[in-house]
Amino acid sequence: MINKPIIAFTLLYLYFMIPKVDLFLVPGTVTGIRIQDFISLLLFFILFDFRIHRYTLFVLIFMLAHLIYSLLAWNSITSILGFLRLIEYYFVAKGIVYVIEKGHWKNFLNYVLFSIAIFAFGQYQSIFPNIDPGRGIIYNAQFSGPFGTPAELTYFLIAILYLSYLVDKVNITKLAASTLVLFNGVKAGILGFVVLFAQRIKSVSPLTIILFIIVSFGIMFILDDYVFVGLQFLQGVSNGALLLSQNQDIYINITELSGVTERSLMLRVEKWSIALAALYQNPLALMFGFGVYSYTFAMDGGVIKFLFEFGVISLAFLLYVLSKLSLSFIFIVMATSILFDSYTSSVIMPILISTFLILRKNKNYISNEK
Repeated sequence: MINKPIIAFTLLYLYFMIPKVDLFLVPGTVTGIRIQDFISLLLFFILFDFRIHRYTLFVLIFMLAHLIYSLLAWNSITSILGFLRLIEYYFVAKGIVYVIEKGHWKNFLNYVLFSIAIFAFGQYQSIFPNIDPGRGIIYNAQFSGPFGTPAELTYFLIAILYLSYLVDKVNITKLAASTLVLFNGVKAGILGFVVLFAQRIKSVSPLTIILFIIVSFGIMFILDDYVFVGLQFLQGVSNGALLLSQNQDIYINITELSGVTERSLMLRVEKWSIALAALYQNPLALMFGFGVYSYTFAMDGGVIKFLFEFGVISLAFLLYVLSKLSLSFIFIVMATSILFDSYTSSVIMPILISTFLILRKNKNYISNEK
C-alpha cells in the first residue's frame, strides 16, 4: 500500500527544489513545459478524491468564465495556459495543506530551508550557478537558491515563513536567520520581514523586540534613499501612462521623461505605464482585464499585472475577500506582490493559495486576529 503523505512530501520537495528548466517550449509563451508541471499532475492524481468544495467550484466557474471572456473579447490564447497553470498551483497548494494536516510540515520546512541555505551559500561563493529560465546559467553573488531570480527566493521565504507561523509558530531563530536572504540585494524584501516580525510581537519576548527594532532601523536607514525615488517612480508611471494614452502612435521615451535613474525602477516605469495606458484606452479591459497570462512577459509588479489581466472588479473583490479573512495576510500578499509578479510565480503562488486555505479552516486564528 502506498504511503500518500510521504509521496506528497517528496513530490513537493522536488517541486520547489528542482531548478525551473524548460523541457520544451510552448509557442507564444515565455515559460515552457517543466518537470514541475508533471509533479503537479502527479499531485492531482494522488490528492483528487472526486469531491469539490462549493467555494472551490465557484472559483473554478469564475476562472472558466473569465477564460471564455478572454478568448472572445481579446483572443487571448495564452489565457488557456494561464488557466491551467493556476489549477496546477492550486493542487500544489492542496499538497501543502495535505502535508500540514498529516503532521509533516515542520520536517518539510526544515528540509526546504536547509536546502535553500546550501544552494544560496554555494551561489554566493560562486561555486553553484544561478539557473534562470530567462537568462540561463549565471554565476553571481546575488544568490537565488533553486529559484529563477533573487526576488523569487526572497518573496518565497517571506510567504512560507508566514504560512509556517500560522501552522506551528515558526522558531524565531529560523525567522532571524532567513533575513540573511536580504544580502542578495532585494531590498524591498525588508517590508515583508517587517510584517513577519510584527506578527511575532503578539508573543512578545526580549529577542523578538530586539530583532524588530533592528529591522525597523534598517528600514529607516534605507528610507532616505527610497522615499524620494519611490515618489519619483509613481509620478513617472502616472505621467508615462497619460502620455501614452494621448499619443497612441508616437514612441515616447518614458524612462527619460520620468527622471528615474535606478535601472529596475526604470524598467517598471515603462512596463507599468504601457499597462495602465492600455487599460485607460480599453474600458472593458479596465473592468474585466485582458485575460490571465495576456501580458506574456514579467510585469515586475503583481498588483499591476493582476489588474491588467483581471480588471478592477476582480481586484476589488479579491481585496474584499482577503479583508474578511486576515489583515496581516493582505500585508504579506502586498509585500510579495507590489514589485514582483507573485501570482504567476510557480513557487510563491502555491504558498499563498495554501495560506488562504489554512486561514479559511483555522477559525480560531481568524477570530483571535480580529
